[in-house]
Amino acid sequence: MCGPIQSFSSYHRRGTILESLRIPYAHQHAHKTTLHREIREHITVAPIPRNMHPSHHHECRQARAVALHKQYHSNPEVCYVDMASYPGRSAVTAVVVDHEGNAVSSCSVNTSPQIREKK
Repeated sequence: MCGPIQSFSSYHRRGTILESLRIPYAHQHAHKTTLHREIREHITVAPIPRNMHPSHHHECRQARAVALHKQYHSNPEVCYVDMASYPGRSAVTAVVVDHEGNAVSSCSVNTSPQIREKK
């Protein structure tokens, strides 16, 4: 299980935050499977703190990401999550890397536009 998780969901290009922190991102080409609804119902991602809207608070989000990385980068339980929407589709993809930048997991989730806005 991973410790503190920071979601970088507002970035359009996967890996942007990870690249800015100089954490390499290796594309994952493993077999993909669908998560059962029972499992998805147990996944919880905390909302982004107030005043962190991606369009209006870009510098704050960058500073927060750098500060969190500085504080937790050597903790082996830390994972980073990066999410991106598929253009023109009701789906998002998420990638999880460990504190060394090794891919831990990834998934794509079909969802409604209303739910995507809450990510």
